[in-house]
Amino acid sequence: MKVVIVGGVAGGASAAARIRRLDEHAQIIMIERSGYVSYANCGLPYYVGGVIKAQEELTLQTPESFWDRFRIDVRVRQEVTAINPTEKTVTVRTLGSGKIYTETYDKLLLAPGAKPTVPALSGVDSERVFTLRTVEDTLRIRRFVEDQKPKTAVLAGGGFIGLEMAENLVEMGVSVTIVQRPKQLLAPLDADMASFVHAEMRRHGVALRLGETVTGFRQDGDSVLTLLEESEPLHSDMVLLAIGVTPDPSQCACHHIREYRYAYGAVEPLTGDGYFLVLPYCNTVCMNIFLKQLSEKYADDIILLCCDGAAWHRSAGLELPDNIVLFHIPPYTPEMNPIEQIWKEIRKRGFRNEIFATLEKVVDRLCDTICSLNHEIISSITGRE
Repeated sequence: MKVVIVGGVAGGASAAARIRRLDEHAQIIMIERSGYVSYANCGLPYYVGGVIKAQEELTLQTPESFWDRFRIDVRVRQEVTAINPTEKTVTVRTLGSGKIYTETYDKLLLAPGAKPTVPALSGVDSERVFTLRTVEDTLRIRRFVEDQKPKTAVLAGGGFIGLEMAENLVEMGVSVTIVQRPKQLLAPLDADMASFVHAEMRRHGVALRLGETVTGFRQDGDSVLTLLEESEPLHSDMVLLAIGVTPDPSQCACHHIREYRYAYGAVEPLTGDGYFLVLPYCNTVCMNIFLKQLSEKYADDIILLCCDGAAWHRSAGLELPDNIVLFHIPPYTPEMNPIEQIWKEIRKRGFRNEIFATLEKVVDRLCDTICSLNHEIISSITGRE
């Protein structure tokens, strides 16, 4: 059996090693666009800060060690540009030379990973504005820090990578300001837990600008201005964008990347009223869209909305309308939420043992199934004496 794996960082490398353990005779080829494989992104900030001393310590394996240990053919700085599932081939381009060749496969595993989210803001392409996702990103930031010796830095985003970078920059004597649109760091945490994080960051001298929105960047000599929506610009020597990641379809043919749509819904068990919205993401932004439209639909009512503990249900960035009150059910008790019964009914009515050719057909079926649920059906499913 011949297995081709697209992507060689954490997921692809782990899969390759596991396949070898399951089949010692399989031919395994792993294709990675960057120059490095088998590394954990969470360790990258600690190389910038000097905690990890040697560059070689960033990666668990190299192409050479993969071959010596597992007999896995690792090809770095190459990218898959097309997939032909009928002929079971992939088209590969070598980045250095531009050479293009075709590779056959029996099994194909796509593990292209994600790329940093870079908003479409002015000045985001400044040489002093950085992202941190790959080893190459890490080396670029490390060189900048060693050569330019920045005294101040703005981190746009207060997630895990942002906080780890803040830790390392502070240890290097850099004055750090974190700008975060939500009103807390680490959005998955409860507000009470996040308050301890805020206190610890401030104790180490990190300035927090929570509830602020970045609108762009502007080069100002040897520094950069971070422009804010409602405040004066922040002046710093460098900026790090740490606002999350998005899927990276550019490593392989886009039509083979998984795509999703998400149904948001609320029902009134006694009357059978229901309101549904299909959105592209499951996150705080889309949750705010749903809350706003739900509020406008039932503008004369007070809505008690039952939610589970998902991050986008508890996010500090939620913009809760005046007529909606959220209450959260205990963990592992989905049966307490009426909408869960509706999701089961939708799956049973519209998606049992069927394959759809396109995402659009899935969405059409979802919408048709939702529309078939009249007040009587919803009430009969969710109503309880």
